[in-house]
Amino acid sequence: MTHTAKPAAVSPTATPDASASQFPSCEFRIGEGHAPAHLGQFPNLRLLTLSAIGKAPMELPDGAVDTLGLGPVSLGVLIGDAYLKLLRTRGQQDQGLHCDVEPLSHISSVIDLMLPLSPRAWATRETFLRRVNEFGKIALLHPGRLPAIIANVDALTNARLTERARAIVTTGIDPGADDLWLSETSDDVGV
Repeated sequence: MTHTAKPAAVSPTATPDASASQFPSCEFRIGEGHAPAHLGQFPNLRLLTLSAIGKAPMELPDGAVDTLGLGPVSLGVLIGDAYLKLLRTRGQQDQGLHCDVEPLSHISSVIDLMLPLSPRAWATRETFLRRVNEFGKIALLHPGRLPAIIANVDALTNARLTERARAIVTTGIDPGADDLWLSETSDDVGV
């Protein structure tokens, strides 16, 4: 997947500042406490999505600026990574004995119940689905890459997910977009 657009107004090295307190909670709590990992341990994705719209406007090849920005796309990648973390954590909690995770049910819950239906939020929904699809294609077509990706999922902490979410709602840029795997390699898997 190649992108021809680039951020117009925000540097990818920009960091969140104290003004981030005006945004909704970005805290992930996947697997914390005594309850099994569940989607309720995600922050409010509707508010995060609406906060990400307009962040990091993209300069298009013709010189126009897409005011939707990279924020919703970055957030879709983050939600996809958090979703994989949720599935992995829940599977580990069940220790393979009884896994009642229904991935398709969870995907529809994220898409239909947790993300806004706003036409401006389509990029977050679509990017989340692409991220999960990309993982599936890697698993089917390049299974040798899975051990490294699974290790990266296992190493992904709630603190890192929260840090990434704060950066996205502040700047529109995800500092951890490549935490699990390099998206540029998706050309190998036909994504």
